Amino acid sequence: MPDLSTSYVGLKLRSPIIAGSAGITENLERMKKAQDSGAGAVVIKSLFEEKISRTSPTPRFKIIYHSTAGKDSFSLYSYEQASEWELKRYAEEITRAKRELTIPVIASINCITEEGWASYAKEMEKAGADALEINLSCPHGSITFRGGNVEEKIIRTAKLVRESVSLPIIAKLSPQLTSPLEMVKRLQGVGIDGVTIFNRLTGLEIDINEQKPVMHEGYAGHGGPWAIQYPLRWISEIYPQVRIDISGSGGVCSAEDVIKYLLAGATTVQTVTAIVLNGYGIIRELNYGLKRYMEEKGYERIEEFRGRICSKIKGTYQIKRAHYLKAKIDDRLISPCQAACPAKVDVQGYIALIGEGRFSEAFQLIKEKLPLPSVLSRVCPAPCEKECLRQRFDEAVSINALKRFLCDWARKNFQPPASSFKPPISGPRIAVIGSGPAGLTCAHDLARMGYEVTIFESQGIAGGMLSLGIPEYRLPKEIVQEEVEEIKRLGIKIKLNTSIGKDLTLNDLKEAGYKAIFIATGAHRERKLHIPGENLEGVSSGLSFLRDLNSGKRVKVGKRVAVIGGGNTAVDAARCSIRLGAKEVYLIYRRTKEEMPAISEEVDEAEKEGVKIMYLTSPVKIKGRNGKVKELECVPLVLGERDESGRRRPLSIPATSFSLKVDTVIVAIGQV
Repeated sequence: MPDLSTSYVGLKLRSPIIAGSAGITENLERMKKAQDSGAGAVVIKSLFEEKISRTSPTPRFKIIYHSTAGKDSFSLYSYEQASEWELKRYAEEITRAKRELTIPVIASINCITEEGWASYAKEMEKAGADALEINLSCPHGSITFRGGNVEEKIIRTAKLVRESVSLPIIAKLSPQLTSPLEMVKRLQGVGIDGVTIFNRLTGLEIDINEQKPVMHEGYAGHGGPWAIQYPLRWISEIYPQVRIDISGSGGVCSAEDVIKYLLAGATTVQTVTAIVLNGYGIIRELNYGLKRYMEEKGYERIEEFRGRICSKIKGTYQIKRAHYLKAKIDDRLISPCQAACPAKVDVQGYIALIGEGRFSEAFQLIKEKLPLPSVLSRVCPAPCEKECLRQRFDEAVSINALKRFLCDWARKNFQPPASSFKPPISGPRIAVIGSGPAGLTCAHDLARMGYEVTIFESQGIAGGMLSLGIPEYRLPKEIVQEEVEEIKRLGIKIKLNTSIGKDLTLNDLKEAGYKAIFIATGAHRERKLHIPGENLEGVSSGLSFLRDLNSGKRVKVGKRVAVIGGGNTAVDAARCSIRLGAKEVYLIYRRTKEEMPAISEEVDEAEKEGVKIMYLTSPVKIKGRNGKVKELECVPLVLGERDESGRRRPLSIPATSFSLKVDTVIVAIGQV
């Protein structure tokens, strides 16, 4: 059983995860939540000598999204200030925390005078703090940003505090220094016990329309997932050269981030943004993920792998700069994109023809394999693009977009040759049950081979899920019916409103002279969640929801909708709910975004439209009142061992459930 305990500045911690100095630790009640969630220690929100910093404006936070080439990231832009308390009240809270908590409590101070540093430090020691963080780097005011000989002031202040008290001292540094390594060496020289690498960067975000800084029109601290690489770089260099303890800080959003810090040489890891955005329960997830990693690697203690990557980092003159080319013969005899295409369409061929402006020939080449090209150009997940060799150099060719362009051109301009319609019948009669994509394709191919084909469809419109399961905004029904009509020109008959098993039997078809029967009825039985509350009013299935919508029925959703699933049906249901007027729509998916089976572009569009996607989350209970849906209880998940599919199995985190207030639940977890 892995042991997560560690020693930090002489203190015994049960876990290397520390709840960092911020609003999440501003009082005993919040520190207790961190302790109950598994934190190894807490750093209480900083006390400032400068009184103006004791009052935070509203709002304190703003999430700033960044998007580049389809990759999304964010910054948590923070104008949170220091503790609002005076020195005496702050000291009282430390004493109270020490009395009621079992984990170490680390005080944090930021002063503007030498007298302040010395006197505040002494009060923290009197109050019983286990250690003292000297905040030399706050983005809202500290030595680092007051000008002058900053680094000398930092050393002088650290020495002064060290001489004033005997408890362990931790210096919290800014990344905005000339040489963090030299600073840490000098801090060690004056007796400092530990360093935090680093505090948040101070920065500026600009509203280009208003032409002014966002939020409070000033500088602010900012952090987020992007912030991890810089502290990792310096910790990995500092760790082998000093004996001082290091607390890594910045960009910690997952257990993987914690592990990276420890591998780089950190003694402990601090997190704030992850708790602000996800709640204190994220600490359990971080501990759980770290423990799983240690189990997988066979480590019993953190010391066994701390700093392990440091010796593997190469300098400028050690990097191998030789270029190697390795030839590999592809024995598939066709291009990777064509091999990846389920229909084996000649992708390279039609793209080359498009490039030459030979659109008619390109379209005919597609039609050799695809009877529904316009439909496919709108709903195909494009496995060909994942195999495109062009992405070795920049990005894959936009194969599906080119196909859509070509199909849209053909709808207006292409005149098929007369020989392509109604070939002479030379084979027996064949029945096809179902007019979805499988049934239509089978009928199309059989008719081209000379068979007399009749399709039997139970619904009043041909197309199956193309007509009834995919929303109009994604696949216009006009396009589906145009391609159905073109297939019918081959001499294929389609009998609507005819249900096999109800209106006719298989024996009836055989007696009517059909020599073969192809069953293409699809998978219509939807999977159930098998959780309490699934039969409440307000719970529906994804397919029935979309089918009713596409059939022209009046469909209502509540103000708050939860859609469960990660496929195209789930994403379609979520986006349709937005269009039907829902104020909040959650999409609950049990795995990660990368594992989501839905088309990635559709997922991105859903997020842009306001759908809130909750990854690694699973529903456990639908709660109701008077027979109607009121809440959806969920649990966060972490990824465990790989299952039979080769993917890591989602595992629930004990005692971390939470509830979403919803009045509509749509279940879209697949069909059988």
